[in-house]
Amino acid sequence: MEEKKDIVTHYPTQLPAEFTVGSSRTHPVVTVSELQAHLRLLGAFHKLKVDVESQEEGIAATNKDLAWVVFVNKAVVSFFDWTFSKWNSTKLPLESTMMPPLPVMMVWHTYLLNPRHYYEDSQRISSYYSENLTTLEFVFFFWPSSVADWPGRREFPLELAASLIDDETLEAYSPSEERRKTFEDRTYSAYDIHLVTHADEGLSLPCPFCDHLNPLVTWIADGDRGFAQPKFEHKCEGCNQTFNKGNIGVGRFVEEFMMKKEGTPVYFPETYLRAREGTVDTQAADARYSKLFKQLDTQWTEMSLRTPLEKMEQKRQIANTLQWDPEVLCDVMHTSAQPRIPLNKNARVKLLHRIANAYSHAGYASLDLVAAMLRQGTFIDKMVHMGWTRPGRWEHADTLAPLVRSVARYHAFLDLTYVNGWSLLVPTLDIDLSWHTHQLKGRSYREDTLRILGRILNHDDSIDAGVISSRYDQTAKLWRERFGVPYSVCGSPVIPRSTARPKRRVAIVSKVATLLLGKSKPVHGPDIESATSTIVVPETSWQNPRPDLVSMESEDSEATHPSEHDILFGRPESFEPHARQSLRQRKVEEFVNHAQTYGHDDPFRVLQVERNRKKEEDDAHQEAFTDFTHGSAKYYAFWGVSMAIPLGCIVSMADMDLACQAHAERAALPAVIAPVETQEGQGMGAGMEEEEVSQVVVEVVVVDVDEAAGHLTHLIR
Repeated sequence: MEEKKDIVTHYPTQLPAEFTVGSSRTHPVVTVSELQAHLRLLGAFHKLKVDVESQEEGIAATNKDLAWVVFVNKAVVSFFDWTFSKWNSTKLPLESTMMPPLPVMMVWHTYLLNPRHYYEDSQRISSYYSENLTTLEFVFFFWPSSVADWPGRREFPLELAASLIDDETLEAYSPSEERRKTFEDRTYSAYDIHLVTHADEGLSLPCPFCDHLNPLVTWIADGDRGFAQPKFEHKCEGCNQTFNKGNIGVGRFVEEFMMKKEGTPVYFPETYLRAREGTVDTQAADARYSKLFKQLDTQWTEMSLRTPLEKMEQKRQIANTLQWDPEVLCDVMHTSAQPRIPLNKNARVKLLHRIANAYSHAGYASLDLVAAMLRQGTFIDKMVHMGWTRPGRWEHADTLAPLVRSVARYHAFLDLTYVNGWSLLVPTLDIDLSWHTHQLKGRSYREDTLRILGRILNHDDSIDAGVISSRYDQTAKLWRERFGVPYSVCGSPVIPRSTARPKRRVAIVSKVATLLLGKSKPVHGPDIESATSTIVVPETSWQNPRPDLVSMESEDSEATHPSEHDILFGRPESFEPHARQSLRQRKVEEFVNHAQTYGHDDPFRVLQVERNRKKEEDDAHQEAFTDFTHGSAKYYAFWGVSMAIPLGCIVSMADMDLACQAHAERAALPAVIAPVETQEGQGMGAGMEEEEVSQVVVEVVVVDVDEAAGHLTHLIR
């Protein structure tokens, strides 16, 4: 025991005053106490899920997964009731009586973890919903320790949310009468969301066609046609027409379009923020509107909107031209932007899909919050499995080293992002915890990343499994080169140590990128590499040179497992997930064999190989990026995301690079890289940005399905 204490005493248990990120120094953007509070909140979310699934009556009695999905839907509806209501003028800082119930906090928490969607939704349109999102960005999760601390602050600490949760049971405290009344007065709905849901329960829902309020639309129904199920449809009691969530979404789009035609400042999802920086650019947004909605704008030049009935009739007419279908909306945008290019559902520009996808579900958010919450649940499960949410886990100062390391590794991750600005980097679990905590700061998160990185760092929670696994391997190599220690020590995967910076696989990629986008330049200084020196692991010693970034202790290793909650595996019973799993397992075997043969002089790789072997024997560790039957994947059927990017689409430069990488890794895979012919006026150039222009420049055709499935499913032809 004494020897073990000697080993761990050199691991830091306190944060330094500053971290180096790129060419600058910054104070810690998150703190250990904020991580502790966040973990308590995650523990409460998990406890809530367990409570819902453990009910012995209602839906949970026969289908626990469905019971949780229904509960999440109920929470999202309650969140929209809360955020779309008219609030009176609010004094800052708010009191705890203004806080919503825990399920609504859970929705809000997930929303903030999609910072680009949240920020755009809070700014792009004038409505109670957007105004309330802006207000809540300041007052929801972060709370000044005293009123005197308020001036100049743009965030609240997580301690307020955590203080509403019992630190021993992880159950939410019973609300005060004032807190309950405040919520119910604002939403005109009950504060409590019952854990038990019966098959005959539902919600009231207006018909998008006639605006008749249907008093009972059940959560579940035969044929998976309930509101919380993927094939939702309901026959309106007023007009006898059957509607679905896509119809509701298109109705919302038409309402926003009509507001814009009336002169109200309205910008559409995915158009308001600059593609790379994530900052507001109304001039570019106006140019996108003119380009993408030219057909609609020309067709509906004048509107007679005098009475509610006239407005409803006008809405029906416009929506009828779109067939009340997000797919048709996508086609209309394509025809407006690229009138000379024939429609091809398998070759659409991603931007159009993202815009249409924002109107493919019910609710006011530009993303499907139910799907996002189900994916986020996988990360919470990992935190619970590691014991990080366990009450009392972080009570003593000498136990805080993993949290200190989490913060340090996150700042190193930001540094790596700064140096490799065009790369998609994939975090580990401990880094993702700090990243999530930082994102909960809303405006401060945007200002911090803009100041440090020169752009607002987005957090995409829906990435193809093949893309994320390849990018994780790349992240691990870049990390080892920059910091001299391995990125992960959990035994999965064993990434070979590289001595040279990776090069693009095909010369045309970098040539086209250079011509179109210009060479990526540092933001803070001319010499990024000299800002942070690379540490080389001594070849003859096993001593850990960076205890702030990696631990040799086995109990700390699981925190460095890749974070996988944002993976989109696809339908579990389909071919692609199995192909990805097979490819990934072969790749890991190659890594392990290489490490066993050439890694004897590298103590970290020796440790990794040993842990990989032990976990295989114990069958206690699922290989990263291969578990498509558990976690969020088991909820695939409930997501109801109808606008997934199809196979064979035109892709961005990063996507093309991945496809070329797949080609290079297997010589037998024939890939054709061909420039897409564009003529003046055909492309997306007018009013479009770097990212969007690059999407229509190169088309990659991949014909080996097995290989392509492991790297970029939506490129398979």
